[in-house]
Amino acid sequence: MKHGLENPPQLFSCQCFRITMNHFVISELLTRVCLLTIKAILTSSFVSILIIKFDSVH
Repeated sequence: MKHGLENPPQLFSCQCFRITMNHFVISELLTRVCLLTIKAILTSSFVSILIIKFDSVH
């Protein structure tokens, strides 16, 4: 009887931990995607600026 009472809280905490881990992983992925997007935008704008300058030189 005592063992049966002890089990549900453990399961609940395990689920909570899993959900927290999922949120952490998702936020980590979103952060990486955002950083990659920003890098891509900066790189493309930098390249276009270089191309424009190169064209104006020629």
